[in-house]
Amino acid sequence: MNPIHIDTIDFAACKVIKENKLYYDPFYQQYYKIWEEGAVVWDRKIGDQFLLAVNSGFYKDLAVFSDILISDNGTCVGYAMNKYDCPMNDTDGILSGEILRYKNKHDFNIFKIAAEQDEKYQKFYTILTENAKKTRFFFYDLVQSNIADLDDRYYVIDLESIAHIRDLYKIPQYHRECIPEDYYEFLQDLYKKNVSVGTSGIDMKLLEQAFSMSTGGMDRKPYYSVHINGKYFDGERAWELRWSKIKNFSVWNDLKILDLGTCMGMVPAFLLKYCNIDSATGIDCNPHHIEATHLVRKAFRIPEERMRVLQMDLSNCNYEEILGYDYDVVFCLSFLRWIKDKERLMRYLSHFKNIIFEAHDIDGDVVSLFNGFGFTKHSVLGESIIGRSFPDSEKRTMYHFGKE
Repeated sequence: MNPIHIDTIDFAACKVIKENKLYYDPFYQQYYKIWEEGAVVWDRKIGDQFLLAVNSGFYKDLAVFSDILISDNGTCVGYAMNKYDCPMNDTDGILSGEILRYKNKHDFNIFKIAAEQDEKYQKFYTILTENAKKTRFFFYDLVQSNIADLDDRYYVIDLESIAHIRDLYKIPQYHRECIPEDYYEFLQDLYKKNVSVGTSGIDMKLLEQAFSMSTGGMDRKPYYSVHINGKYFDGERAWELRWSKIKNFSVWNDLKILDLGTCMGMVPAFLLKYCNIDSATGIDCNPHHIEATHLVRKAFRIPEERMRVLQMDLSNCNYEEILGYDYDVVFCLSFLRWIKDKERLMRYLSHFKNIIFEAHDIDGDVVSLFNGFGFTKHSVLGESIIGRSFPDSEKRTMYHFGKE
């Protein structure tokens, strides 16, 4: 995506299509869609949500817009569309093609049941739901006025009406009432499969204590956010983005795992509760992280002997001897960067057959590093989108490194 600063746009020379929201620049033949600076989608900035959705590929075959983003001091505040991308074709904001907004805007029966619609709508609905499954983002303002019929297919407009599936139950009531019933049922099912966690045996009060602590997120937030039993625990980065990749990696039954830099203990706790591993050891040097991990362990009612939690600074102890080598899988998620003696840690990791690794580094460098320590095979489990570094969203690749 190519950023342009909002101060470089000559709004005085633009035709106003919608005050403070949509402008047309006749010189560059571009439309500029702007949202209110600092505006939020519930708890998150619209710009952050939009960038994550764009980079996840949610809009593929669903929208037409150029790759130009509008920034304001590092924050995404809008996007540009060229004359051919934008479904608006005059200063009244009229949609080209069949104008769905000229039908009754509040008659949502047109989207009531996808199977009853024409072939073009069925194709649109399939792409809409498949993209949501792949990216965990969804479009929540699905009304006629936000659907453009551009001859060959339907497209969505008002692209910032986007949210992650974890925020499904934060949608305001007026948006909820506009979502077609079959689409909402699909979103509820997607939520259950990817976000919601059963609470059988979970002590929610202890979990609330754990998530009230500062455990590494920005602005003293917890490191992770997560939905459990409809309750949202706020944090800097969504746990489900990692969990969705971890839980499907292996048949975890009876395996022993080591989690380096466990932070809140989510990896060992979830694997013990939901994947029936044999035992887990989590280590961290921060005493607040250790305290939060103990709270998570107790909240999940995991016996102490099955989830060992150790406060340990790998730069100042004989960790090889303390931890030992009796593990089937070792997790090293965004951890190596913080270790002073990286070669020593890599020598320790080389004793194991399976490493789940998430890096800050360039992909090729990571693969070469592990190859140099005897790991003959690797696979990409996915990308964990963490934070934002405008204009390029910061993506960290999660790998499995193994030995024959």
